[in-house]
Amino acid sequence: MEEEKTEEEKCYIGLDFSTQQIKAVVINGCLDVVAETHVLFDSMLPEYRTYGGVQTSGNKVTAPTIMWVKALDMLLDKLRVAGVEFANVAAISGAGQQHGSVFWRKGAEDILAGATAREVYA
Repeated sequence: MEEEKTEEEKCYIGLDFSTQQIKAVVINGCLDVVAETHVLFDSMLPEYRTYGGVQTSGNKVTAPTIMWVKALDMLLDKLRVAGVEFANVAAISGAGQQHGSVFWRKGAEDILAGATAREVYA
């Protein structure tokens, strides 16, 4: 049986999804910040050719869904490199204030249901 984590060992991840980037702050049970990082879409994911986190074509403005997946994967990897022990995560919170919608393709629910931490989805 796994022993109970102390408040200092437990950690909590806060995620902020915005139009231009995603950010993470990790705190421990004593409310000390133990890690912070971000992924800027335009400069850190240049292959998606976004400006302000979006692509424009005429009056159509979109953001590539797979860019968000890759950004989250990068963000979690940066937290791992920063020393965050994911086995100690007690809770995750997320916030996002978007000016649009993200539409998943047909079958996405089945793909996500079979997702594992070992796979990269970007």
